[in-house]
Amino acid sequence: MRAQGKASVVLGVLAALSLTLMGCQSSGTVSPAGGGASTTNSSAGFFPESAHADTALITIKHLGGLSSTPYFTPTYALYRDGRMITSAVAVPAIYPGQAVDPWLMGTVSEQQTRQIFAQAEALLAYAGHDLGQPGVADAPTTQIELTTSTGVVKISAAALDAFPLPTDQSTASHQENLTAQQEQARRLMQALINQLGQLVGSSSPHAGQPFAPQGYAAFAQPYDPSAINPLMRRQPLQWPGPVLPARSGCVVVTGTQLEKLTRQLPQASSITPWSSGGKQWSLSLRPLLPDEHTCADVIAR
Repeated sequence: MRAQGKASVVLGVLAALSLTLMGCQSSGTVSPAGGGASTTNSSAGFFPESAHADTALITIKHLGGLSSTPYFTPTYALYRDGRMITSAVAVPAIYPGQAVDPWLMGTVSEQQTRQIFAQAEALLAYAGHDLGQPGVADAPTTQIELTTSTGVVKISAAALDAFPLPTDQSTASHQENLTAQQEQARRLMQALINQLGQLVGSSSPHAGQPFAPQGYAAFAQPYDPSAINPLMRRQPLQWPGPVLPARSGCVVVTGTQLEKLTRQLPQASSITPWSSGGKQWSLSLRPLLPDEHTCADVIAR
């Protein structure tokens, strides 16, 4: 269940580039929340002043690539109240891995939240645009999702992490299949991700603490012992959560069931079988973010 190909976060953004992004005024196509026609606006006034504390202002996702998980793993998620959650955490390269990879949560100030959002607004001009396809096979697509005062907008770039561009715009990228506009959009995306990494990185004053989710989405499939090295097989743990689907599927674990599961997780690994309804199951556990409540909320999309 361990996420493959996690984003490698480069710490440090050139000051000149950051200043350029912070002051940039752009226009973009924004899809109103809840559906409806798209509207085009200037970046001024896009900050969602009345958004709930649990509203994710900026979410960085990686979709596709070689990952076999049915859910997306957020590299960063910044919330209206300044909470920032990241899965960009170094974990030991061992097998089997932990049942759930650790995530971190830090907090930034209201001023910093607004500054980061202002930097992200420069990307609105590229909403819905084709940002090119570098010559890298099987690389995931990076998607930045912004919640604005008028709705939600998504900007996506294939192989962004696999082919990072020089932050110095005077340096040639040597990518003939990327236009100047595509390169500029990719640099803006990289700069935003780097900035988020600086704010919640281990050397930051906002360095995160372990994130304790309010629930898990548990993706279940029948346990296949033949897929596990006999020397690695372990006795099953009793599943404390909701009844699992008859064949495969997803359930959400919250409340007292979550408390029981949390106590069991230190005993489990990524290949531990779980016993439920007289059967054994393999589970992939995805922590729920503050704005997520159902399995549908975490499906890779």
